[in-house]
Amino acid sequence: MTVPNAGHYMGHAKDYVLEHARQYGQRLSVFSGCIFASDDPVYRGVAIPRRFFKIAAWQQDVAFAATGHVLDQTQSLGPILERPARADTATPPLGPCRTFQVPIEDIADATGLSIDRLVTADRYALQSAARLEQQRWTELSSYADIVV
Repeated sequence: MTVPNAGHYMGHAKDYVLEHARQYGQRLSVFSGCIFASDDPVYRGVAIPRRFFKIAAWQQDVAFAATGHVLDQTQSLGPILERPARADTATPPLGPCRTFQVPIEDIADATGLSIDRLVTADRYALQSAARLEQQRWTELSSYADIVV
């Protein structure tokens, strides 16, 4: 995941979670993949997913814990999709991406994955119901925005 305005790939939030695990001697698992949608743009005959997910899971004291993130690259796809398909051209640069911390339940719904144990362990979903109703996804602009 990325701090969104930096325009980097999902690595920054992943680095944050890995450093947190190193600092506190935790082991964790990270699951990632595409979130496919029927309206994803097509480039050279191949659908390009606009969004990707990462879920980190770890043991928190005696409880199982997890957190989910979504990277949205919709804004950066324009230059790629508008560029003519020619074999002799360089790959256009990716632009900035937006990264969100989201309820893992939303990732399960969007992907169709059966990840009930991760949904139940979601640290972000433990936030107050009023906060989540007001803003279900939190766009990350700094590491301080991440809930672990």
